[in-house]
Amino acid sequence: MQSSSKSVWLYSITGIFILCTAISIYFEHFEILLLPFVALVAYLALFKLDTLYLLLIALVPLSVNLDSIGIGVGMTIPTDPVLFGLLLFVIIKTIYEGGFDRQVIFHPVSLFLIIQLSWVFITAVTSSIPLVSFKYFTAQLWFITTFYFLATQVFRKIKNMQHFFWLYILPFCLIIAYTLVNHSFHGFDQKSGNWVMKPFYNDHTSYGAALALFIPFLIAKSFEKNNRIAILKPLIFMLLAYFTLATILSYTRAAWVGLIGGWGVYLILKFKIKWQILAAIVLSLSVTALVMQDDIRDYFSKNKVNSSTDINQHVKSISNVSSDASNRERINRWNSGFAMFKERPLFGWGPGTYSFNYAGFQKESDKTIISTNAGDMGNAHSEYVGPLSESGFPGLIIVLGLFLTIIATGVRVYKRSTNQFFKTYSMSCLIGIITYIIHGFLNNFLDTDKITAPFYGMTAILVVMDLYNQKKYPEKEFQEQLEKLKA
Repeated sequence: MQSSSKSVWLYSITGIFILCTAISIYFEHFEILLLPFVALVAYLALFKLDTLYLLLIALVPLSVNLDSIGIGVGMTIPTDPVLFGLLLFVIIKTIYEGGFDRQVIFHPVSLFLIIQLSWVFITAVTSSIPLVSFKYFTAQLWFITTFYFLATQVFRKIKNMQHFFWLYILPFCLIIAYTLVNHSFHGFDQKSGNWVMKPFYNDHTSYGAALALFIPFLIAKSFEKNNRIAILKPLIFMLLAYFTLATILSYTRAAWVGLIGGWGVYLILKFKIKWQILAAIVLSLSVTALVMQDDIRDYFSKNKVNSSTDINQHVKSISNVSSDASNRERINRWNSGFAMFKERPLFGWGPGTYSFNYAGFQKESDKTIISTNAGDMGNAHSEYVGPLSESGFPGLIIVLGLFLTIIATGVRVYKRSTNQFFKTYSMSCLIGIITYIIHGFLNNFLDTDKITAPFYGMTAILVVMDLYNQKKYPEKEFQEQLEKLKA
């Protein structure tokens, strides 16, 4: 009887859907075809939230940005609709259950993110273009809610930490292949390297930043002493070589600098170099730079090597601030940002409004051959100058506090962890995040899903590990999962 009843319901719903679809197509309302997708997302959100989050991570590298879908609003397909739906679901679920995981909410990283969102909202109210700023706030809200807060609950199942990395890396391999093939048609030259990854990544800088985020993980896995994955080691090493080649051919100097900086932090932690020694080195270098500032300035002014297909010349062009158009344009954007900050030091011009306001602050002496007044060639090119100009001095302090807190959490997890899994994954997350924090001096992508997904995902992993190490979650839950991973 129950089986017969279920069959009736199944056939009835199927029949109604087919009828509605036929009628909608006849009247050219093709949006009805999205209904199965919406139903699938709703089902996963209700019954398999982990699966939905991990599926979203797999879709991020494959997503495509549509500049405008009407009324000046852009959208990233298919991730933005899913992110918006997940934001609503998390809000409703939190209200229904009477609150979110308190251990996560009161973690220092979470508190900084809540403060950051609050300040973005406040400065959106005082914004020079409120519509743009509230759009920016909404995007940040669903990025942080999904890629961080929801992720912390997904990562309470430790095996999902593994799935997170591979579910971004494997689809990303397809985009790398697409990029390299496209690039080969142009002889792997530097100029075409700026755009061959489109439409999946906006340009070579965001593509390079994403590659750099995952290289530390691939290095760790390539050299990890783990007999369970010994048979996979050659494949992982090939993936590492693949990502390294893609990073080199991305011609993204900021990504290269970020990886070098990340390698430096790894050596500091691995060899347990004391902070007093580091402070002495930094102080010595600062004093040397101060004493030799005229010589250093003279060296930079004499460097005329421009960005080039020749890797050696491209590296040398990093310090060329006299003739390299890309470097000089960054300085132009930063100077414009500082000028904007001076005019509105407390609340800034409003989140997301830099591109609409900076043109009037450009000096003729700073302009380059690629300068524009249209705001169509990126923003402040800095995770630090951008908030300073858009959200004032408090905005910058919050960003610095957030980054330092994430780093402190990563270092603490690595030092306190007694099992190899946590050691490997905490180091991978920490160094990956540091590559982007360094990269953030030269570019800013924490307003795109391509970078926010891995950045906040790795941050969530560190926070969950930190809570496990502090025994804020049941010890039995932690030990049982580790035993399953070893099995």
